[in-house]
Amino acid sequence: MLEVQPLMQPPGAIVYGWDPQAEVSAQDRTEILRGLRLYQVLMFHKHAPPGDKDLTHFAASFGDLVKGRMVWRNRRLCRDISSA
Repeated sequence: MLEVQPLMQPPGAIVYGWDPQAEVSAQDRTEILRGLRLYQVLMFHKHAPPGDKDLTHFAASFGDLVKGRMVWRNRRLCRDISSA
């Protein structure tokens, strides 16, 4: 279960309890979206380091992703993650 704690100064909040390898539950998705509405910036803290596939799966749970390789001709292994 996620916990969202606002920072002392806005904008932002810290999210605890995220497991990069687990499915995003409906409750966690709601909490993340609520946190974004309230705090604009969420920092996920104290979790296992996510891999590209973990991040892609996490992001896809919120909607369709732009295929980075198709847009920016990125040749990375995971086509939905692009270098910023």
